[in-house]
Amino acid sequence: MKLRRILATAVVTAVTTPAVLFAAGTALAETGPGDLRTTVRESATAADTDDDSPTIDKLRKAAEEAQKAYDAALARKSAAAALLDALSEDDHPLVVAAATARTEAEAAKEAVTAAGTALADAEKALRELPGTATEEERAAAQAKVTEAAKTLADAGTASNTAQEKAKAASKAVDDARVAASTELHLATVAVKDAREAKEAADEALADALADQECVVDNDLTSVAKGLPAKITAGTTVDFTVTVTNGTAGTLDDVNPFVFFHATTGDDYDIVDEHFTLEWAPEGSTEWEDVTEGTYAGSVGPLKPGATEDVKLRLTVDAKAPAADGIAYVAADYDNEDGSCGGNDMTEYDFDLLAAAGPAPTPSPTGGTTPQTNTVTPQGTTNGTLAATGSSATLQLSAAAATAVALGAGAVLVARRRRTV
Repeated sequence: MKLRRILATAVVTAVTTPAVLFAAGTALAETGPGDLRTTVRESATAADTDDDSPTIDKLRKAAEEAQKAYDAALARKSAAAALLDALSEDDHPLVVAAATARTEAEAAKEAVTAAGTALADAEKALRELPGTATEEERAAAQAKVTEAAKTLADAGTASNTAQEKAKAASKAVDDARVAASTELHLATVAVKDAREAKEAADEALADALADQECVVDNDLTSVAKGLPAKITAGTTVDFTVTVTNGTAGTLDDVNPFVFFHATTGDDYDIVDEHFTLEWAPEGSTEWEDVTEGTYAGSVGPLKPGATEDVKLRLTVDAKAPAADGIAYVAADYDNEDGSCGGNDMTEYDFDLLAAAGPAPTPSPTGGTTPQTNTVTPQGTTNGTLAATGSSATLQLSAAAATAVALGAGAVLVARRRRTV
C-alpha cells in the first residue's frame, strides 16, 4: 500500500465525512494540531517499537550470509554428486587401480596353477625314472622337483599378495562410494537447512523493508504551476506539477499526489463530485483519470537535482455551484532498496465560480498562479488554510488543518508493502 493512499484516505475522509470531521475538529480544539499529530504518530508506532529489533542493515547482512551459505551448500552437494558419478566411471583412478589389481591377482592365480602343473610333471618324471637311471639322472630329476616346488611356493605367496591388493583396491572404491554417498546425503540435508535459513532471512528482510517507516523529506518538492485563483464551472484548467529531487540520492519511483476539494453555502455542502482530474504521461496526448485519493502519475528515476513535469487537467462540471476550493499537492517516493518517503502537502486556494461567473483571474506575471504555496515544515502544523487565504469556510479550514496534522504524522508512521 502506498503511503500517500493512507494519507489520501485521511484527507478524503476528513473533508467528506461530517462525523469524522467533527471528531477531528474536536480533537484539534482540545489538543491542538501539533498534539494531534503526535498522538497519531505515537499510536501508530507504539506496537512497532522495539529497541532490540535488528536493523535493516543487519537483516540485509544476514540475508546475504544466508545466501552465501546456501550457495556453498549447493556447491557441496554438486561436488558430492559429481564424485559419486565419477566413481562409477572406468577411468577414475581408484577404479583403474582396482581393475589393475584384479588383473594382477588373476595372473598370480594362473601362475600358481602353472607352477602346480610344473611340480606335478617334475614329480611324475622322477617317479617314472627306469631302474637303469644313473645317480646323476635321478639327482637332476629331483632338482627339477625341488625347483618346481619353490616356484609354486613363490607363486602362492605372490598370488596371496595380489589377492590382498585386489581386495584392498576394491574396498577403496567401495569405501569411496560409501563416503561420497554419505557426503551427498549430508550435503542434501545441508542444502535443505540452508534453503530454509535463507528463506527465513529473506522473509525477515522483506517484512522489515515492508514495515519500515517512510520519512518526511521536504528535499523532494512538488509545485503546482498554472492553477488559477478562480476557476469557472464548465471549464477545463491545464496545469503541471513540477517534481524536483533535492535529495542527495536517486529516487527510483516518484508519485505526485493531487486532490481537489470544495464546499459551498452556509451548510458547507461538498461539491467534489463536479471535479474530474486527469494526467498525461510524458510525451503522450492520452489523458488518464486520477481516481480520488490515488497518485497522479509516476516519474523517475530522478537523479539528485533532476526535475520532471507531470501534465494534469482539471475539468469542472458546468453544473458546479460557486464554492470555496483548495487543492492539495504532494509527492511520495519508493526506492528499490525499500526506503520510502514523501514531502508535506502544499495547499492552493481557489474560488470556484458558477458557470455565469467571470473567467479565471490571470497572474500579474503572466499565466495563472495559486494564491498560496505554503509547505508545512516537519514538526510544525499549519492550522489555517492559507496564509493569504480566501474566504475559505470553517469546514474547509478544519479539514485542511486535520489533513496537515494527519499528513505529517502519517508520513512518519505509515507502512508500505512491497514485493521483494
